[in-house]
Amino acid sequence: MAKVLLVDDDPAMLRFLSRTLSEHGHITAEAVTGADALNQLSTERFDLVLTDLLMPVMDGFELVLQIRSDPAIASTRVIFFTGAFYRAEVRALARSAGVGTILTKPATGEEVQRAVEEVLLLKSPSERPEVSEFARQHQRVLVEKISAAERAQMTAEQARRDSERRSRALFEHSLDAILLASNDGRCIDANPAACAMLGYSLDELLCLTAPDLIAGSLTSAQWHDFLAMSKHQGECQLLRKDGSPLEVEFGAVAHIEAGIHLAIIRDITARKQSEEALRQSEQILNLAIAASDLGVWDWDIAGNKFVWSERCKALFGVAPEVQNDMEAFVAAVHPEDRESVKAAIMRAHTEKTAYSVEYRIVWPDGSVHWIAARGRATFDAHGRPLRSIGTAHDITERKRIETQSLRAQRMESLGTLAGGIAHDLNNVFAPIVLAIGLLKLKFPDAESCNVLEMIEKSADRGVEMVRQVLAFARGIDGERFLVIPALLLEDVQRIIIDTFPKNIALITEVAAELWSLMGNATQLHQVLLNLCINARDAMSEGGQLVLSAENIMLQSGNTVSDFGAPNGPYLLIKVRDNGEGIPSSILENIFDPFFTTKAFGKGTGLGLSTSLGIIKSHGGFIQVESEAGKGTTFKIYLPAAVSHSAISTLSLGSSDYGLPPAEGELLLIIDDEAPIREIGRKILENFGYTVITASNGADAIKQYHLHRSTIALVITDMMMPVMDGATTIQRLREINPHLKIISTSGLPASEHDINEKYFLQKPYSQETILRTVLDVLHSPA
Repeated sequence: MAKVLLVDDDPAMLRFLSRTLSEHGHITAEAVTGADALNQLSTERFDLVLTDLLMPVMDGFELVLQIRSDPAIASTRVIFFTGAFYRAEVRALARSAGVGTILTKPATGEEVQRAVEEVLLLKSPSERPEVSEFARQHQRVLVEKISAAERAQMTAEQARRDSERRSRALFEHSLDAILLASNDGRCIDANPAACAMLGYSLDELLCLTAPDLIAGSLTSAQWHDFLAMSKHQGECQLLRKDGSPLEVEFGAVAHIEAGIHLAIIRDITARKQSEEALRQSEQILNLAIAASDLGVWDWDIAGNKFVWSERCKALFGVAPEVQNDMEAFVAAVHPEDRESVKAAIMRAHTEKTAYSVEYRIVWPDGSVHWIAARGRATFDAHGRPLRSIGTAHDITERKRIETQSLRAQRMESLGTLAGGIAHDLNNVFAPIVLAIGLLKLKFPDAESCNVLEMIEKSADRGVEMVRQVLAFARGIDGERFLVIPALLLEDVQRIIIDTFPKNIALITEVAAELWSLMGNATQLHQVLLNLCINARDAMSEGGQLVLSAENIMLQSGNTVSDFGAPNGPYLLIKVRDNGEGIPSSILENIFDPFFTTKAFGKGTGLGLSTSLGIIKSHGGFIQVESEAGKGTTFKIYLPAAVSHSAISTLSLGSSDYGLPPAEGELLLIIDDEAPIREIGRKILENFGYTVITASNGADAIKQYHLHRSTIALVITDMMMPVMDGATTIQRLREINPHLKIISTSGLPASEHDINEKYFLQKPYSQETILRTVLDVLHSPA
């Protein structure tokens, strides 16, 4: 450890030297001139003097000469620390004065410490320089030194002035605001841009502090934190002179000079407004996209990178964490649609047009969905596609509705065709049904009656089938009669036994004395048969089909009260199987129109929805109980007609049906079907009527004109060539408004514009036409 006297007119250099040597355990003192150093040397002993050469009042050479001239301090070691002189004469002069070494500025702390340690190890100087020679050399070197220093100073001064001029020009003409502040935060200078930005004059700014300008104020702690950080940048809000806020970004540097701090400020109000407008625009766009349920995708074609939004991934059934790449997109597209999608995209790129394509996608769970994608590509100067951006929209529901609509159109077409066929078939069955009554009268023997009964049953079955076709084609409305459930179930049982596979066992559990009901037997027959067929299909490997019926009284609090059924007597019919059952996930959908679990072409999805409609039209409801793998039970509840007793059967083989004989009234039968005309004529003539016929409406008008005074009743078909039934009736009414008319058709009355009171749907029986004719003839005109 040594005591070192530091001599330099630069305070910063003194601090550097003092800190460096103190860190290595030395004790230091400071002097800013040679004279000051001599005063300290006269009162205090030092081991070493480290001095600059060029100093005011007394330079380093003069100082070392004075040291060597004083016996009390002549042995003090000396180090020159200078950046001004490196000539050999200077080094020689220093040696002659006993200077241990010369340190060149600038030097590192290690270099200073090493030089000090080396000089302290040297022997103390004992020789003193010859004063006259030293003075002469000193003077020459000093003149050269001053001359060089003056030149250097002039050069440095000019450089300083140039630098200050450039700095001031930058300060004055900067588009950004520049502020200088003191340690207490007070503004000490500002450029014109700052004045213009903040709305203050320079004099006004010089009276303000940083907290005065910052919105929300600046705390003392924050200001001191800034001074400690030295540098800081960010965004804040300033206040203009008029109090309006100003959004700015800034960069601040503390201590650019002792006690002086700099801030450069840029107005970003316009940028902030643009960013806010963009943010609002993006928000509106995102809301619009969310409202439209669109997914957005971006395909960087050049870099082969594919990015899709979270909604787009959801539409494709892809997890959010799945990587954004083209492979995931292609993998989601249905294999049968991939080529068409690629072709549509390539065609749009080739023709430089937007493209729109609909295709199927397959979710990871195997479900198939439909997507409508629209997009447009951007191209480089050579016409090569760079990127493609577009949207994706789920159209699965729309496709389902379109499919249902097409099915409905097909079903409507089939219904129209079926209705036409049913009309023609009714015309075919009509003479057969009518003729059976005549044949029974003509051939009353047992064998003939048996054959005729077989023909009659077949014809009746054919008529029922035609009515079922009409019910499908024209809806579920129809006439309601008293229905005997036991007979209905027997018929369904017979069909099951005759047509179902033998590995399906049929069990019937029909209670005795079932209540009757008012309904359409054909429609109810259709419901039961449809449910039984579904049960058969659910037991592909065979099983047990249970058909049961019982009376039940619904009361308040009953388990079926949720269906809103009124209290009272009901007939409960159950169709139960032990097949594969219905999964709970689709149980609620089985009555939806066109919903089916059968393979394409195996079912229309209309069976259960039609059945439900029929039961509802009868005032009833259906319950379903099912469990996958354990079978299904359909429960049909129909309001009972307990006030009706069992109906009596009529003997179709009787000749008069208990009706009074005719009195020879003249009847006109109009029908384009010759068999119907002739059979009808024979039946009515056998009963005592006089009958004339016409094959169409025009012919009928002629006949009526010839027999106007004697024709008591007209029976006319509604669908005829030349002149249809409606026109024929209108013409006849023009001739005789009070004429009694019975209209007939192979289609229900609802299919015709009929205002007549009496209507018979073909085919009708012998008894039906005889009773109807008698009722009309005896009705008031």
